[in-house]
Amino acid sequence: MKKIVFGLMIFISTFLFATDVSNFDIKGIKLGMSKDEVLNIFKNMQCSIKKDWENPNMDHTKPPRSIFYKCEQGKNYITIKLNHNNKVIYIHRYMYNKTGFNITSIKNQILLKYGKTKFVKKISPEYGSSYYSICYGNCINKKNDEYVTYKGIGLNIVIFKDVINFNLENMKLEKENKIYYKDNIINKVNKGKFKIDL
Repeated sequence: MKKIVFGLMIFISTFLFATDVSNFDIKGIKLGMSKDEVLNIFKNMQCSIKKDWENPNMDHTKPPRSIFYKCEQGKNYITIKLNHNNKVIYIHRYMYNKTGFNITSIKNQILLKYGKTKFVKKISPEYGSSYYSICYGNCINKKNDEYVTYKGIGLNIVIFKDVINFNLENMKLEKENKIYYKDNIINKVNKGKFKIDL
């Protein structure tokens, strides 16, 4: 009986104090935000804003799977992916520092902003250098895989000496979005009624 009660207490404690990744932000941008909300944030950053489609072919007879907006500041940038309702389902931030980052300082800033987590040190086969992989939320750390993938909503941060990548993603909405484009847009393409507005 004691074991059951103890196990239940751990479960309740984990549930109550679990981090709600859906409320996380990257530079003020959150999952579920509208296109206009994000573009306003981009404008305040005074960056170069670009629009793109995911994998359209050259003659535009095949539909894209998603719309992207990118905010560039030199070699640093933030990219967001929108679903068919113009809501953010993916946020990627790329940071570069030629002289290298202060890793200890970066770790402390991440812990302060997002909370406690485990920093896993790995070696990149491609670059032959070490890096840290961090994950919050619904994450799966695949064996022999450099990066972390998600089941639901997850934030993955990868820290190299001179590069930091942030990826905040809602995989449930990603899957729903792919199904939408497959069921609705492809049918229009097959009927010759689809046109990409670039």
